[in-house]
Amino acid sequence: MTDKKIALLALGFRPFYLLASLWAIFTVFEWLLELQNMGIRSSNEISGMIWHAHEMIYGFALILGYRTRLVAIGLAVFTLLASIAGHAFWAAPADAVFIAQLLFFKNIAVIGGLLVLASSGTGSISVDGFREAK
Repeated sequence: MTDKKIALLALGFRPFYLLASLWAIFTVFEWLLELQNMGIRSSNEISGMIWHAHEMIYGFALILGYRTRLVAIGLAVFTLLASIAGHAFWAAPADAVFIAQLLFFKNIAVIGGLLVLASSGTGSISVDGFREAK
């Protein structure tokens, strides 16, 4: 007798691919709502387009290696302030403490990575590296 398995669950990572594709479909539609100021962040003072633009600008600056130390320190400070304001686990209700702590300490790890990048700088294949070579 052969043991038949469901193909989707044959390997452990396949359900994650399925969930990631469903998440991608959801976020495309959510972003279209953001462009119309009707999405999740529609009640904020900052529009979704401006919020996304600042994420893209700082992200591309890090990827390209443009003023890496300044950008990394700026993002580290911003992430710290956003973590204190947005994930204050010490003031959260008892049923939300775990998630708030998880998100807060995840952001602390991101800050650590940004500070490592700020201390080491970029390599020779970056905008900063090309400017230093001249």
